[in-house]
Amino acid sequence: MDGAVSAETMMSTAIGVEKWPVMGIRLGRGRTGGSTFVDMLIQRARAAGRKVVIADGDLRNSTLSGLYPPGTAGGTLQPQSDDLVDMKDLFTTALAKAVAETASLLVDFGGGDRVMVEYGRELSLVEMAEGLGLVPLAIYVTGPEMDDFDHILSLWRSGVFRPAHSLLVLNEHLIPNGRSPEGAFRSLVARPEFSQLGEEGLKPIIMPRLPCMSDVRDAGLSVADAMKGKVGNKGVPLDPVRQFMVKTWLKRLETVFAEEQVLEWLP
Repeated sequence: MDGAVSAETMMSTAIGVEKWPVMGIRLGRGRTGGSTFVDMLIQRARAAGRKVVIADGDLRNSTLSGLYPPGTAGGTLQPQSDDLVDMKDLFTTALAKAVAETASLLVDFGGGDRVMVEYGRELSLVEMAEGLGLVPLAIYVTGPEMDDFDHILSLWRSGVFRPAHSLLVLNEHLIPNGRSPEGAFRSLVARPEFSQLGEEGLKPIIMPRLPCMSDVRDAGLSVADAMKGKVGNKGVPLDPVRQFMVKTWLKRLETVFAEEQVLEWLP
């Protein structure tokens, strides 16, 4: 794929393809790269002309709300506070909006998994999504730290949200400098629980490292806007080298999705 290919084509291999709306919920601890993964899914879907409703419950580190300001067209929905009642109301409101608009819903609570635990106790999230015409998608995100993986393991075994489409995203960006992905994740992958999760339907995929991710975030840009050379909050776009890094990163992700046969799972 050469430089003549448009950014929109880069963001989606299924432009114009009709798909069922998805209810994607990001689970796992905060600061593990989940917001970055969700941002990429939002941009990918919208580049293909598919509607996405965004819910961001992380008031302390509102990455998605910064990229998609509340109150703007296509902007993020946020709770009034991080109180459990307000967080649950956010989810309910966002879900109703997605259904009304025949849109996908992407939810990032930034580690606020207690909301999903509460909903899991009250409702069957998988059956509810399917009953409302949405395909449920679980997005568990982790780095190589055992504590992060154990948190996901606990959530998965609780049965809170275990749809047929469930991803375990291994984020290479969280690997310490000087370590290879293979070495960093070796201990995690060697655990019997890792294999058990795969057997139970949690599909592992790799999210490659983006070397200039901190530059993208510092500029207040989404990954698509960074790739397109849009001006960030510092008054200038990323330089061409960093733009190329983002483009290459997105191409690598498309390859991962295709090889792991999860393209049809995504919004």
